[in-house]
Amino acid sequence: MFDQSDCRRSLGNGERVDLAKDLVLPTPWVRSRFVAALRCIGVGRAWGAWQQDPNHSVELVLPWRFALVSGGNHSITAGILAQEGTLEVSSVLDLTPLLSRVYCNGDFFICQQSNERIARAKNGRVGAVFEIGRLLLVQ
Repeated sequence: MFDQSDCRRSLGNGERVDLAKDLVLPTPWVRSRFVAALRCIGVGRAWGAWQQDPNHSVELVLPWRFALVSGGNHSITAGILAQEGTLEVSSVLDLTPLLSRVYCNGDFFICQQSNERIARAKNGRVGAVFEIGRLLLVQ
């Protein structure tokens, strides 16, 4: 049922996320690097104000407008916690076409055209986030 055209992937094209305001989801995994980033990055700290580095990579997911971090997890986390800095988006994943074809009733994802059940919604929260995306398109 899923079609490649259901998601459009593109370059960031100058799109930015604000670490103080936008939902950015990093996953720091090395405790010592995380602590060093928290201790040293920021206005008045040893490494200075937060700034984007070449290893930073984030993908913006639309229409929800959250960013998934694939590079620079530790320093991006420090920027988020300090509410400091903006980050240029590396790529954009737009799921708008999928949201226009499928809806979730809380139990199943359903094709709007045929009313056919596509898959069980294993988690009601995922279905709710899916439907929030559909609501964002209406506004």
